[in-house]
Amino acid sequence: MTIIHKKTKRNLIMSLTDREEKIIKNEMSKLKNYVSIKIFTDYKTNEEGKRTHRCMACNTALTILNSLAENSEGKFEFEEISTEVNQDISDKFNIERIPTILF
Repeated sequence: MTIIHKKTKRNLIMSLTDREEKIIKNEMSKLKNYVSIKIFTDYKTNEEGKRTHRCMACNTALTILNSLAENSEGKFEFEEISTEVNQDISDKFNIERIPTILF
């Protein structure tokens, strides 16, 4: 996944190296049980239905989580919850900083 900054033309999301992808794939193949987590971020959905983030740490965490999910053979999934859109859920779990990951 890559997002390019409009003005600087820089990649806004970290990219994983081939070596890192290989390690992730190897480790995720060892999963015996199903794993589901929630990650709280700051996304907003624009008019085209695309999510935008201001939080760089959220982008980094999402890059890693996406790679884990893609290499888990369906044993790992995550749900992204916006602290701005879902304030009631954020309050319920006392989310004060983002990204926050709940297992």
